[in-house]
Amino acid sequence: MSDDGGLWLLALGPAGATSLYWFLYRYYRNTDKSHAFERETAVDAKPVTGSDQKVDEVKGTRETRIGGDNATFLNQTAGPAIDPRALRNAFGGFATGVTVIATRQDDGTPRGFTANSFTSLSLDPPLLLVCLAKSAHSCTTFMQAPHFSVNVLGEDQKDVSGLFASREPDKFERCAWTPGAGNVPLIDGAIAQF
Repeated sequence: MSDDGGLWLLALGPAGATSLYWFLYRYYRNTDKSHAFERETAVDAKPVTGSDQKVDEVKGTRETRIGGDNATFLNQTAGPAIDPRALRNAFGGFATGVTVIATRQDDGTPRGFTANSFTSLSLDPPLLLVCLAKSAHSCTTFMQAPHFSVNVLGEDQKDVSGLFASREPDKFERCAWTPGAGNVPLIDGAIAQF
């Protein structure tokens, strides 16, 4: 580039600059230059022990595009129809814990629901996952709540599980609970609480 500092690009005007950009984009997109890093990448793995001994060398892929055709795959005829009852029975055969997820509404009223869509994600940092359908009556309450509790129910708490799976308006009047951190409801007798 000359000493003009790129003023020649301004002289092209918006249409010229756009054309130049489009040309460069098409040129680099349609050549191997844009994917050269995939063939040239070499990563030297270092040993964890701190010694200077080389462990291994990893080279990048030589493929320039991912194989397969999603449009063809997605438009293929689906396999045999799935019987909803058989699918429910198959999912029901997977052993899982049952929890009651609880929080408080803005006015302080406790809210809760039964969930078996609970899993641990990480110990460090401590993370867990609860899945709540957007169509659930309490979804907005839980999305806006600053805190919630997860109460892992014991085998002897099937009645509590059934209560919180129902649409009964007085769930917390019909079971024993105490306020926990953040004033969220903790179900008495739960085998674990988060």
